[in-house]
Amino acid sequence: MIVNIKGRVLPQLRIPSYFGNMYNASIWAQIIYILENCGHVNNTIFFGSYGSGAICLSGLLKIQPKFREVLKKGPYINDFIDYKEHMSVKQYELIKTGNFKLKFLLGRIIEHEENNERGLTFHFCDEGCLIPHFNKLNYCPKGHSGYHKRFFPLFAVLNSNPMINKNENDLSYLHKGLVRISDNVKKGNILELGIRRVENKNEQNFNAIGLLNWTPVYVPAQKLY
Repeated sequence: MIVNIKGRVLPQLRIPSYFGNMYNASIWAQIIYILENCGHVNNTIFFGSYGSGAICLSGLLKIQPKFREVLKKGPYINDFIDYKEHMSVKQYELIKTGNFKLKFLLGRIIEHEENNERGLTFHFCDEGCLIPHFNKLNYCPKGHSGYHKRFFPLFAVLNSNPMINKNENDLSYLHKGLVRISDNVKKGNILELGIRRVENKNEQNFNAIGLLNWTPVYVPAQKLY
C-alpha cells in the first residue's frame, strides 16, 4: 500500500519541490512530468490548482494515442530543472519589493533552424494588450483598437542589433515585428522564449487598473532542447 501511494503521489510533488509555487502554471508542469514518466494511453488524470485561493482550476484529462510523439519533441521538465538559475532569498526580496528591476531592450528575431515550429501564438491590440483567444472575449480589455496575430518561436536568433526601449509602457512594438530581449545579448545570439508580466504604473484608465497583462521576452538560451 505504501509503495502504491508513493508511486502515485511523489512524482507530482517533484515539480513544486524544484520550481516552487507557480500557481496555476504548476498544473501543466506536473501533468507534463506525469506524461513523461508514468503516463499511458487512456489513463485519466484528475488535476486541481492551488495558489491565492481566489479561484481553483480543476478537471479531468484523458491521455490520447500518439501522445509520446508530441513529448519527444521536447523540451522536457528535467531540462528546466537541470538548467534553472538559483536565486537567493535576498535577490527574491529585492525583486518582490521593486528594488531590483530587470532591464529589457528591443530587437528583431527569426526562428531558429532547429526550433521545429515550437512556440506560442498570441493576439494583441494596437497598444500591445494581450487579447484572449476565446470567441466573444477576443477584444482588448482596455478598449483599444486592432487585432494582431503573431507567432513567437520557442528558440530564436537575434536578427538585429539591440535597440533601446524609450518607453517601457509602450507595447505597440509587438505588432511592428519587435520583441523584448534581455540587455545581455547581441546580434546572432540564440534566444529562448519566456513570458513576463507587464504593468503600467501610470495607468489612467480606471477600468484597466489591476488587469494582468503578459508579454513575450527573449533571454539567452542555455541549451537547445
